[in-house]
Amino acid sequence: MGLGEEEKLNPNYLKIALYLQEDSCGFSTWCLTVNNGYVQVLQKLWGWAEELQLTTDELHKLLLAEHRDGSTPIYWAASKSSTELLEKMWGVCKETQVNPDDLSKLLVAAWHGAAAGGHLVILERLWM
Repeated sequence: MGLGEEEKLNPNYLKIALYLQEDSCGFSTWCLTVNNGYVQVLQKLWGWAEELQLTTDELHKLLLAEHRDGSTPIYWAASKSSTELLEKMWGVCKETQVNPDDLSKLLVAAWHGAAAGGHLVILERLWM
């Protein structure tokens, strides 16, 4: 049992504080996890997001978040050269039914991230 369960914390507050709130650099916990390439942590955060019952709009906010420099979580996933991370992010986008226009933008962002990092395997995966 986690500490949050013992104290019966407000789930609406937790949704905002743990998932949607940004730190002083403009990163949410979701963005930091992707930016650092932590696939297992990302999977756990996703499971907890489902438990907290984040709405589709809230989930899309996480997936489509743009950092101050315009980069996105899927850009970071591609720039980490981790097909596992990229496929997890792409799967989450499809699962939450991100609209085709936004998916196209994410694909372009991933393409740029992979190209900028010289990650041929990621580029080939995106091309397929």
